[in-house]
Amino acid sequence: MSLHPVLVRHQRAVRNRLWLEALAISLPIVLACGVLGWRLSGLPVALVLALATAGLLALAAVRRARSCGPSWLAARLDAAAPRFEDSSDLLFQDPAPLHGFAGLQRRRLEARLEDSPGLDLRPDWSRRRIVGAWLAAAVVIMAALFWPADRAAPTAPPDPASEAAVPDAPRITRTRLRIVPPGYTGLPAREQAELDARVPVGSRVEWLLDVSPRPDGLSAAFPEGGRLAFSRRRDRWSATRVIDRSTLYRIEADGMPRQRLHRIDALEDAPPVVSLVTPDSQLVLAAAGQTTWAPIFEVSDDYGVSATAELRITITQGEGEAITSESRTLTLRGRGDGRSKRFSTTLNLAREGLVGPGDLIVQLVARDNRRPQNQVTEGPSVILRRSAALGSADGLDGLLRPVMPAWFASQRQIIIDAEALVAERGDVEPRRFLDRSNGLGVDQARLRLRYGQFLGEESEGGGLSLPTNDAPALPTNDTPTPAPAPEVHSHDDGHDHSDEELASFGSAVDVLREYGHAHDDGDAATLFDPGTRSTLGNALDAMWSSERALRQGRPEEALPFAYQALEFLQEAQRADRVFLPRTGSDLPPLDMSRRLTGDRDNIGARLPPAPRTNADPTLERAWRALDGRPGGDRIDLDALERWVRAASGRLEDPLGLIAAIDTLRAEPGCADCRLALRALLWDAMGVTPARVERREAPERRGRRYLEALQ
Repeated sequence: MSLHPVLVRHQRAVRNRLWLEALAISLPIVLACGVLGWRLSGLPVALVLALATAGLLALAAVRRARSCGPSWLAARLDAAAPRFEDSSDLLFQDPAPLHGFAGLQRRRLEARLEDSPGLDLRPDWSRRRIVGAWLAAAVVIMAALFWPADRAAPTAPPDPASEAAVPDAPRITRTRLRIVPPGYTGLPAREQAELDARVPVGSRVEWLLDVSPRPDGLSAAFPEGGRLAFSRRRDRWSATRVIDRSTLYRIEADGMPRQRLHRIDALEDAPPVVSLVTPDSQLVLAAAGQTTWAPIFEVSDDYGVSATAELRITITQGEGEAITSESRTLTLRGRGDGRSKRFSTTLNLAREGLVGPGDLIVQLVARDNRRPQNQVTEGPSVILRRSAALGSADGLDGLLRPVMPAWFASQRQIIIDAEALVAERGDVEPRRFLDRSNGLGVDQARLRLRYGQFLGEESEGGGLSLPTNDAPALPTNDTPTPAPAPEVHSHDDGHDHSDEELASFGSAVDVLREYGHAHDDGDAATLFDPGTRSTLGNALDAMWSSERALRQGRPEEALPFAYQALEFLQEAQRADRVFLPRTGSDLPPLDMSRRLTGDRDNIGARLPPAPRTNADPTLERAWRALDGRPGGDRIDLDALERWVRAASGRLEDPLGLIAAIDTLRAEPGCADCRLALRALLWDAMGVTPARVERREAPERRGRRYLEALQ
């Protein structure tokens, strides 16, 4: 069956419109794919990608054009011309079998078809698709053009003489560094063209290099020792290494010009940070009738926080050496994203055991997701204190106090610190262990001197001493001993001895007043009964033995004596309550003649001037030699590099110094390299004068405190 010529013309116009629309949409897509392939892998890949894209789009256009058959034209003709009375399908049927009304209708439609010169059956242009395709292609093309070129990382320019001597020397034509961070960091794998990189510790780094002409072998040499060989697959060289610390390396091959050192910095995983959200302060007083407490902590980490944390809960009750404590651990589950979580719980005070005066202490212990071992951070301790209800104390009841003051709690702390030091002996350096043990000995000496005041001691040399110790008492004060007074102290100076007192012979008190003077107050020093004074004397003996062992770096030998001292102190604390005198402070009189005069004579500085530390002579000579003045000294780069490697532990950036030295050794005429090395040496000398540092921005709690001050 042949179609009417007018219908054939309309069908051809419809297909032409569809082909033009497909071309308008496909052309920008093909161009974008071609440009993207060219920037990623070169011209051959771009041609293959463009042809494949064009083929797929052409197949889609053919399928759409074939869909515009007789049924589509009939429906389109009925929709465009109501004159055809929804009978356009008769024009596409064989006229032979049509009789009667059907044949009459077909002839009428053919006549109307010829009388419709302005009829247009072509579909409308898909303007949104065309504009969207061109805009998307423009974005892709611009991104591909401005994307960093896939080129070799900057290397040292080879010597022209060596290039002339070896014109076919291998050179790096393409570089690619693939970095795969550890799984616990949650960071995606990435690629870069530069050979210098900053990666997390434990990352797997893969080098992909193209070298032309092809060398016999390729390797990465590390200055600290060792060499990483590359393997070749077709025209690409590759090698893989796990980075556990910062390092420098150089790409080497037979006949290749000397390259600059490249640097890979290994970024350490920071421990989690624990901050207190609620309450605002670390010491909170319990309100009257309070039965629950809900502290809230926030934990943040650069890579991720563990889903659970431990809350240490400690209940303390009592006073002085009679204090008791109970501890337990509660596991909490945090809420929040992977890098920041909040941990909270509601504590029932009665259930926890805080029924009377005492403290409820909580501390959050958080962990991060580092593998193979987590990092643990102990957060701030928060104290909920419930004080005892103090009634009114009038008259003599206000003067009743326990015999032992609040100083006795320090002996328990010395024991706790000594036990912790003994447990850490294997993990602490010997010098550091001895310093910490000596510090505990100083604390023990101070506590011993405080208790000695109750027995009449007034200096380090007085008081009780060991019966088996023939040597004089060791000084525990680091300040120099003051010079003796020039005057001779006689027994009559300042003691108001009268003849009546001298006449009373035979009294122990009178003998003391006649031939000496009392070191203690008569009303206060005789408050202790002989049994209590004997107990305190035994405590002082045990403290002295504990101090001696601590100062010699033997805390395990000091612990038995420290426990004995604690037992004696607890026994003394259980003594009966006694009546104490009311005493006031005895301050020196003010010199009223100097008030408001502005006289600051004979007033020295609060702090001595900081000593000036001279820089190392090796650094000074190298820094002056890099000045570049005519007639200057010649810099010894080998000696400077040896010094840097020996002092790498106290330098801020030893790898940067080594790389700058190596670059200047390879390029002696590079002025920028000399300036860069000179700047690094200036920082390493540490002679930069002090400058005002910008204060760090306070946290939320700090800002609230500053606002409250205003």
